Amino acid sequence: MNKKKLIIVLLILLLLVGGAAGWYFFLRDSDDKESKTKEERQRIEISSKDNTNEELTTEKVTEKTTEKNTDKTTESTTASSKPDADWWASQNVVVDNSSTEKTDKTEKPSETTTEKVEKTEAPTVERTEAPTEAPTESTTQATTEAPAHVHTWATRTVTDQDAWDEQICTKDAWDEKVLVKDAWDEQVIDHYDTVSQYVCMDCGTPHDGSNCPICPVCGGGDWKLDDKQTPVYKTIHHDAEYKTVHHDAEYTTKHHDAVTHTETYCTGCGAVQ
Repeated sequence: MNKKKLIIVLLILLLLVGGAAGWYFFLRDSDDKESKTKEERQRIEISSKDNTNEELTTEKVTEKTTEKNTDKTTESTTASSKPDADWWASQNVVVDNSSTEKTDKTEKPSETTTEKVEKTEAPTVERTEAPTEAPTESTTQATTEAPAHVHTWATRTVTDQDAWDEQICTKDAWDEKVLVKDAWDEQVIDHYDTVSQYVCMDCGTPHDGSNCPICPVCGGGDWKLDDKQTPVYKTIHHDAEYKTVHHDAEYTTKHHDAVTHTETYCTGCGAVQ
């Protein structure tokens, strides 16, 4: 009973320790996942901010370049449409309203030229951005796609159960009674009886009850009556004596070979057919 109680207590302790360890690893894995998701979110936010900053900077640069180009074109057109006053004086030509109207007409194409400049420069931004982004996506897709795996099959022997020796009981343990002393009967004095008998006065030989008055031993003829204590015996039986000899169980050893099977597997990825 004490062994069973100890085994039960040990099992309960093992279950408690295993549960605590599993809970600890579960919490640690969840914390690691949360920290990884936070880091990924921060990276995504930083990359999105960098992309927005790059787009703003490119827009600002394009606006500045368009403004500079429009300023240059307007200056060139005004310079070409309005000749110097000295030149008109050398030619003896009087400037009238018709010339101003011409200048107005020459100034109007400057606006159209600026519009054309804007129209020609607007697509340049799209052309520069499109080819830079397209190759990066294709290259990332090409790098992420792994080559197809080709199985290389081979055979191997798998041991299902190791070889073992089995102890087989050929004869159970037994106790043998071995004879130490045979049974016997013992004569023991039970009590004494008083018997009155004639005995020879010379030698003390008891009279045999015959009518002859002469003692057969000493030849005397004088007798007397004597009370004699005669023992009375009883028989006591003693059983045979044995001792117990214990004999252990007898065993033979039977050898069992290992249990195996052959399987086909891939040497690269470990897949089994």
